[in-house]
Formats: sequence, structure tokens, C-alpha cells
Amino acid sequence: MLIEKISLKSSRNPNIFIVEINGEKYILHSEIIVKYGIATNCEIGKDKLTEVVYESDVMIATNLAMKYVSSKLITTKQLKDYLRSKGYKANVISKVIDKFNEYGVLNDENFASAFVNVKQTSLSKRAIEQKLIQKGVNKDIASSCLEEFDDYEVAIRTAEKFMKTKEYSEENITKLLRHLSYKGFDYETINKVLNNMKNKQ
Repeated sequence: MLIEKISLKSSRNPNIFIVEINGEKYILHSEIIVKYGIATNCEIGKDKLTEVVYESDVMIATNLAMKYVSSKLITTKQLKDYLRSKGYKANVISKVIDKFNEYGVLNDENFASAFVNVKQTSLSKRAIEQKLIQKGVNKDIASSCLEEFDDYEVAIRTAEKFMKTKEYSEENITKLLRHLSYKGFDYETINKVLNNMKNKQ
């Protein structure tokens, strides 16, 4: 297979090149090009090309993933989904995830703890757990991070904030009930909150 042309993919990234081989275009990192001696008018075997493309994809995907995780705390699933959306194959994504786990970059327990700290003032325990699971956090990890979570205390604060500028009318209480239900609080907790607020009137 003949290497016909090597050109810079974009001036914004001087390390990424388009390499044309037998009429097909491949995206390769400059370090891989140097490592394997990729040059125009040279021949490359099919197996060697597969190896080169895979190694380059892993390198580029790793750099992309590093930028992604540096901007925010994410779960393993979110990183997988992100790389998948960028068109990377399963074997490349798996290699990147293995690298990140080796570096200790990905930690679903840390993510879950941080997420609970942010959401504990506005959502129920059940709602937070569901959101964590949706983001790919293991159910056991999610449950563990919520062991000391007090649904009633959060529901009381949420209700007081909602009613702060409202009259204690039947209409507003109905709205409060819907609001607490939307936040994920169960009937028993909501009923305790409503009774508590009623007794304060």
C-alpha cells in the first residue's frame, strides 16, 4: 500500500495530519508518523497500517479526553459516551478508559460525593440516586454516598424556600405539594412537611 500524501489537518492543531494511502484518508498523530517512519512514496503493509491507526487513535483520543475531564468532574460512562460521540471505536475507548483508571483520573465515588454535595439542598435522596445511576454511577456507590442523607430536612428547606414569598393558601399548598413531588420526595415525607408547616401557622 502506497503512502501518497501527508498534509496538516488544521492549522489549529499542528500535531494532527491527514495521510492518504491508496486513495483512502487516515488521521494520524505526528508522534506516530515519526515513530513508524511514515513518509510519502513509501509502502506500508495492511497489518502495520491497522496498528499505526489504532495507536494514533488512542493517542489523539487520550489528549481529547484529558481536555474534557479537566473542565469538569465526570463519570466513566460520561467519558465513554463523549468519545463514542467523537467517532472512536470500542477498542480505542476501552484503552483510553484503562489509561485513565491507571492514572486515577476517573473516580466515580469522588464524582458521586461531589454531586450529592451540590444537589443535596434541592433534590430528594431518591432523585439524586436516580440521576447518579443515569450518569453511570454504580447503584452501590450511589447508595453509599447517600447513607447520611436526610430527606425530611431537605424537604423542609425546599418547602420554606418555595413558600417564602407566598401566602399559606390552599392553592399555594397544592403548588407546594406538586413542587416537592417534582423534586422526588415521597408522599410520607411531603405529608410530614405539610403538617409541620400547618402547625407553624
